[in-house]
Amino acid sequence: GVVTQALHIAERRIPGGVRVVSERHGAPPAVRCDADDLRSAFATLMSRAIAASARRGGVVTVRILPEHVRQQDFVHYPFGALRRAGDYACVEIEDLGDGMDEAAKAALFEPFADGCSEGTGLEMAAALGVIRRHGGAVAVESAPGAGTCLRVLLPAASQPRRPRPGRPRRPREELARWVSRPAPALLPDCSLARAS
Repeated sequence: GVVTQALHIAERRIPGGVRVVSERHGAPPAVRCDADDLRSAFATLMSRAIAASARRGGVVTVRILPEHVRQQDFVHYPFGALRRAGDYACVEIEDLGDGMDEAAKAALFEPFADGCSEGTGLEMAAALGVIRRHGGAVAVESAPGAGTCLRVLLPAASQPRRPRPGRPRRPREELARWVSRPAPALLPDCSLARAS
């Protein structure tokens, strides 16, 4: 599945002293996705967790599970685009790194703000953009000295999606690029984890 493939990409950068554990709980639903984009987004989130754990050593745990989300749960997912209650696939990426205070958590997906990312400084912002485009959202659970858990929700393929109202128009030069991309409602279903 998409998460397993992303894990293989991220594992190429594992330093000594860090172990990655993968867990699957229940039967997570299939999601509508652009597999390449989602694989890249998850690889970025996993690479960040691996880099955070490298400072202290330890384990990065990647969990895939089904999740039923109620309207009142939306407040726990400030990063993203949850629009309706229902069934979601949930991917948790947990590290045992230094953790973050409230200011660092709020800025995690801002360009150039994450001190754990290697690269241009845009990877976390790009990953969140992919998750939002898929109708998903991210919760960040962290505290200084306590590591970090990123919880990514993606809507089950069985849930119809509606476009967001009031979306700003894109400049003409970007229009051709966006027209050539598949509309989210027309994306194929994909599994985040293969059946074992």
